[in-house]
Amino acid sequence: MKKGILLITALVSFTFSVSAQKYGHADAQAMLTELPDYKLAEDSLKRFAAQLEAEMESQIKIYQQRVADFEKAKAAGLFSPEIEQSRIQELQEKQQRMQDYQVNAQNMIQQRETALLEPMIKRVKDAINKVASDNKYTYIFDPNILLFSDGGDDIAPLVRKELGIQ
Repeated sequence: MKKGILLITALVSFTFSVSAQKYGHADAQAMLTELPDYKLAEDSLKRFAAQLEAEMESQIKIYQQRVADFEKAKAAGLFSPEIEQSRIQELQEKQQRMQDYQVNAQNMIQQRETALLEPMIKRVKDAINKVASDNKYTYIFDPNILLFSDGGDDIAPLVRKELGIQ
């Protein structure tokens, strides 16, 4: 009998605690892209990537010209075997430096993107946390990674208001 009463009490408590929970959802990525700073960061990143790409294209043209000059001089028989080998090694080193530059450029772009977006991501996350806390939400989900939803409140308008997004 005591077990039955304890079981009923536990079920009633569980039911009340579940029903007292509030669920909400907000598309954090969409709100991030709506921030005025996001467009500026995106433009800055595009300019930075274009500068790196222009530098790479310049290096490729110089390399191609060196290869063409080498091929002409080799065909004309202007190189001794030692000089030819030395020039081949120089071209291979230049090619390796270009490949290294390409890898470094990608890393620099990723680092710049992280540096630009990190403060904005923090702002969105802080706004979501504040809205959730102020409105007593137990869970906030992002609909982009939610596998199933049957309810919950869309708190995106409240978060946009907190972020100052119209």
